[in-house]
Amino acid sequence: MSTPDSAVQDREFGLAHANAALKRSLDLLANESDLDGFLGRVLCDIGSRLDAPHILMWLMDGKSGTAVPRLAWSEACGPGSADDLLAPDTMDAMLAVVERLDPGELPAVHATMLHLPLLIGDDHLGGISALLAQTGQPSVAEIAWVQALAHQATLALRLDFLSTEREAAAVLKERARIAREIHDGIAQTLIGINRHLHGALAHTDCPAVASAIELAKDGLAEARRTMKALGPHQLSNMTFLDAVQEVARKVIPQQIEFLLSSTGTWPALPPERESNLFRVVQEAFNNVAKHSSATRLNLEVSSAPGEVSILIQDNGCGFDVRGGATGVGLANMRHRMDAIDGFFQLVSAPGSGTQVLIRLACA
Repeated sequence: MSTPDSAVQDREFGLAHANAALKRSLDLLANESDLDGFLGRVLCDIGSRLDAPHILMWLMDGKSGTAVPRLAWSEACGPGSADDLLAPDTMDAMLAVVERLDPGELPAVHATMLHLPLLIGDDHLGGISALLAQTGQPSVAEIAWVQALAHQATLALRLDFLSTEREAAAVLKERARIAREIHDGIAQTLIGINRHLHGALAHTDCPAVASAIELAKDGLAEARRTMKALGPHQLSNMTFLDAVQEVARKVIPQQIEFLLSSTGTWPALPPERESNLFRVVQEAFNNVAKHSSATRLNLEVSSAPGEVSILIQDNGCGFDVRGGATGVGLANMRHRMDAIDGFFQLVSAPGSGTQVLIRLACA
């Protein structure tokens, strides 16, 4: 039988253990370069604290609206693939509960499972679901502690995404710089050589000059092919509006009427900024095609001095955004605009369609 003093000591020991685990997790977050290694450590700490035999981390797929397993942990094997660690019926049962959850109600205990949200602001990235032992439900303090660990996992996922985005933007910027160098250096030199050789050919019938002209033409053609390859893939050989219309033709079903209006002249934007705008429009088109049940989609592109704006509006089923728009796709749209200091607004309501407005300041 425990005494009040022993209960206090047990409580102090539990708090010390929890604080040590949180500190270890924060240290890992600051120094761990392996994302899966860090997430596995978080799941291990949650499993140890809750005495949970199985844990599943899942992410929301913004395109399909379904929960997708990201990582799992088992008491017997540690962290690993959900397919390897969880029996099919166990994983199916966990995901069936997950897809009925309202993010606004988390964390919550349902039957023998504790569900923790992976949330940053209104962005619901997914969650962590722990299959609990049959000995009882976790306390409020335990839920708060494991939720703190889940929040660290959310930060790690977001930092990994931002790092990938920064790397992609840096690659685009460097590719554009190299393309400019080729255009301003090698290509212009070859054009000059070709011009001089044609001038020389007018005063001689030397076969070597004619051969040199052909070599210069081949070199210029190769330089132009390289410049085209270095540009953003969808925007490499067409304007922004042409690229957007091309994506619309590929993504939007024929039963959805697509209407495009444009005002002003589209400005020359840095490749990484134009590429992010393009990706946001592309994601919006995907969402309309997969989720909206719309019959009409309007795209309005406006270019004014110092700013471009794009309005994407459908007449589909819409959804309630008051509980927080869910899914990685919508979160990525916001973060792409944040990455280029742009403006992003999502307006929707059940039965009233969806409207996405993006704006970007430009020189």
